[in-house]
Amino acid sequence: MINKIVTLLKEPGQPPGRLSTLLVLLDGCEDLDLSSIKLTEYALKDLCEALKTNTSLLTLDLRYNDIGDEGTRHLSDALKTNSSLVSLDINVNYIGAIGAEHLIDALKTNASLLSLAAYNNFIGDENDECIGASCERNRQMLPIRLALLCSILYFGTHGENGFPGGTPADILIMLLMMASPTPKREYTVKLLGWLKEHPPTMTEDKAETHARGYAAFSL
Repeated sequence: MINKIVTLLKEPGQPPGRLSTLLVLLDGCEDLDLSSIKLTEYALKDLCEALKTNTSLLTLDLRYNDIGDEGTRHLSDALKTNSSLVSLDINVNYIGAIGAEHLIDALKTNASLLSLAAYNNFIGDENDECIGASCERNRQMLPIRLALLCSILYFGTHGENGFPGGTPADILIMLLMMASPTPKREYTVKLLGWLKEHPPTMTEDKAETHARGYAAFSL
C-alpha cells in the first residue's frame, strides 16, 4: 500500500485522478513514510488535500523533501482540519520563519498533533518554542481526551454497562483515573484491550481512530 502511495506521488506533473486515488489509498493507512522521495509541489498539494479529510493516518514522515515555506503553508492548511494525525516529522525541509508562522497558526486549532519534529530548518528558536508548546498542550489534554473518547465509544454505545461486567461507577472511576495529569499505562492498555475485544457497534470510526492513536502514543 505504501509503495503504491509513493509511486503515485512521484509521478511528474499533475496526473489526472491522483487526488481521488490518494483518498482511497490513504483510507485505513496509519503510518506513512515519505522521507526523501523528492515531493513536487503538485504532489504535496494533492497529499495535503487528501489529509484534510483523512481520519486514519496517525504518523507522517516528510523528512528531506525540501518543501519550504510554500509547502509548509499547504501542510498547515491540512492540519487545521485533520484530526487524526498525532506525529509529524518535517526535519530538514528548508522551512523558514514564514513556514513556522503557518504551522503555529494551524496549531492554534489542531488538537490531535502530539509530536511535530521540525529540526534542521530555519524557523528560529522562538518559533520552535511556540510549536513545542502547542504540542505539549495537546499532550497534557491526552488523558482527558482518551477518557472522553472511551465514554463515546462504550458508555454511549453499550448503555449503562459500557464495559462488560462493569457498573456505571466502575466506568466513571476508570475514566477519572485516565484523566489524571499523567497517563497511566495500565489504563491505556485496558482501553486498547476493550477496543480490540469489543469493537463499537455504532459508527464512530473517527473516534476509534483517535483513541487508538492517542493510546498508542502514550505507551
